[in-house]
Amino acid sequence: MRLQKNFRRVLVAIGGGLLILLALAGFVLPLLPGTVLLVAGLLVWSSEFRWARELLARVRAWMADRSAKMKDKRSSRSRRRREDPGHTSG
Repeated sequence: MRLQKNFRRVLVAIGGGLLILLALAGFVLPLLPGTVLLVAGLLVWSSEFRWARELLARVRAWMADRSAKMKDKRSSRSRRRREDPGHTSG
């Protein structure tokens, strides 16, 4: 049983590590989605490692914060367009 747990832990470490490496390449290469692969690698690691669960929680909070800020920015931009009498569309 102990050997099986260690084997699973090694597989999770390797699989998560490969996803993280692909994520790092994805930040440079245009074809790979770096952020998605980074989160996927952390998800894999978080199944076995507590530090990865904690890091994943911080990444999720950061992404939610960024998403909320982008949403606020978009809504304020569209509100300004509606309020601007000199704005013409097209």
